[in-house]
Amino acid sequence: MDKPLADAEFLIRSENRVRVLGLLLESPRERRDIQDCLDITCVTTGRLLGDLEDRKWVERRGHEYHITPLGRIVFEDLDMFLDTVGTARQLRDFISHLPTGNFPFDLRCLGEAELVRGDRSDTDAPTRRMSDLIGDADSLRILASIVMEAGPRTTVERAEAGAAPAEAVLSSGVVEAARDDHRLAGYFQRWIEADDRVYRYDGEIPHAIILNDESVLYFVVDDRGNILGMFVIEDKTVFAWAEEMFEQYKGEAERLAAETFTPDNSEHPV
Repeated sequence: MDKPLADAEFLIRSENRVRVLGLLLESPRERRDIQDCLDITCVTTGRLLGDLEDRKWVERRGHEYHITPLGRIVFEDLDMFLDTVGTARQLRDFISHLPTGNFPFDLRCLGEAELVRGDRSDTDAPTRRMSDLIGDADSLRILASIVMEAGPRTTVERAEAGAAPAEAVLSSGVVEAARDDHRLAGYFQRWIEADDRVYRYDGEIPHAIILNDESVLYFVVDDRGNILGMFVIEDKTVFAWAEEMFEQYKGEAERLAAETFTPDNSEHPV
């Protein structure tokens, strides 16, 4: 095996070796302190420290052990690699449903985000979390490519309680689906009556996004429109992209009147 790979395997295969480097990165420590922190035997502690000393990642000075400059480099780069692996792990169930070709930002932004999964045991978890977040928002802009009752319901409750206004751009598919659903149509009518900044984009929208104050709620949706999960992203680059996306579709959309959602009524742009 290539020697760098052998050293990498040596480190990664032992969680305790990684933990020792992490402890010593914080501050020098005596052997007994390391033993107590890791809750391991004296013999195991001695073997760990000896192996790390052999690679010049750790050195002993008197009664204390210190991480060396080489050990610091190894640990910090390993930490970055583990973050990357963690991102890949988080995204692997969703990557086939993400339009990554349209993302101008690094996927690591998603790895650092809160992820609320929707699964068989709790399919509504993403929309519940969304309702909690947008209910208290000071600024709200919605780019809707999917139909979900929780969105307009919470937005209506906000508006009727005197909260800050919310803007929305709806795809034509969302508008048609809402008009065909009595409950949804009612929510949208009340929303527009409270705040008329609701727009219809004549076509499909490839993303389901909510700009919630300074964060972005990004919904992962399958081919049937089912919500698989929601990322809560607090990254300035992603926010700027989402804001530009919203303004782009809004600029090509037409404002809707409450009568648009009257059953069996044709659409009435303002």
